Amino acid sequence: MVKKNNHSNRVVASTLGVLVGLAGIDQGFFEILQGNAPPNGIMIEAIGPAQRFWEHGTETALTIISSYLVSGILSILIGILVIVWAVAFIDRKYGAGILMLLSTFLFPVGGGFAPIFMAIIASLTATRINKRSKFWRALLPGPCSTSWQEYGWGL
Repeated sequence: MVKKNNHSNRVVASTLGVLVGLAGIDQGFFEILQGNAPPNGIMIEAIGPAQRFWEHGTETALTIISSYLVSGILSILIGILVIVWAVAFIDRKYGAGILMLLSTFLFPVGGGFAPIFMAIIASLTATRINKRSKFWRALLPGPCSTSWQEYGWGL
């Protein structure tokens, strides 16, 4: 039986989107632990000296918010929104764009640097949901691609 929809792209995009949201929540949690103190600049260390397990475990982030506490709360709230969107609404018409927009909002409030790169990959993958993959069909022509299609593995 050949499936029409490419569900593997949805799974990959949703998984990466959830990881982006969890990374933002992680950053926000450690920012909240630093309290209502003002950061020294826009580049902050989400993990303060009291919470570090090793000297260089700081999770550097960028923030335009003038308080660790507020920055952490916003990072957690936006991280939750990213997770909800990635799980429930990623396959909608503007799902990929809104995931990228939410992830972009996460970046300047202290959500960290790594999530923005995962968000780009998740959004690009989400644009291919419910579309056939021409690349894999060209790479694996003939009986191999047919057998993959029978299992519904997104080819």
